[in-house]
Amino acid sequence: MCDCIKLSDSFIMLTCYLTKAVNELKPVKVYNNFKEDRLQLIKDNNKKEGIYCLINGHSYIGSSNNLAGRMRNYLNNAFLKNSNMPIIKALLKYGQNNFAVLIIEYVNFDKLAIRETHFISKLLPYYNVLKEGYSSVGYKHTEATKDMLSELAKNRVHSDQTKEGFNICCFNW
Repeated sequence: MCDCIKLSDSFIMLTCYLTKAVNELKPVKVYNNFKEDRLQLIKDNNKKEGIYCLINGHSYIGSSNNLAGRMRNYLNNAFLKNSNMPIIKALLKYGQNNFAVLIIEYVNFDKLAIRETHFISKLLPYYNVLKEGYSSVGYKHTEATKDMLSELAKNRVHSDQTKEGFNICCFNW
């Protein structure tokens, strides 16, 4: 059976997905409306590190060593306009008031990547491009980005110390 969760004053969404995620992930905190609950969310998570989930029918798992700061960024549309990430595009398209936020767990910085990867593997979130926490494994650069990186690499000058390191590492010289 599904639960009704109020995501905004004008819109009630029947969401088996959120109920399933809450039951499966057992989060320490649930904020049903990202935008309306923002002050409490930021207050509760000030100076905390942890794993979070954004849900609007699809989900995104992320981690941060500053949860309050990360949430402020997600709530700042001017900041969001500079990103190409699927979760950012969804926040802009559907609005923060149509997302719920789950704080899955509080974790020390040295365990963030491991725990984020664990929850990505467990939930298989739609909005996550990368399948490992704190990693670029599986990320595909656009052709424009590849061209820019190529240009930057052409102008790179390595120090003698760096060149020596390459020789030792790659050629055993």
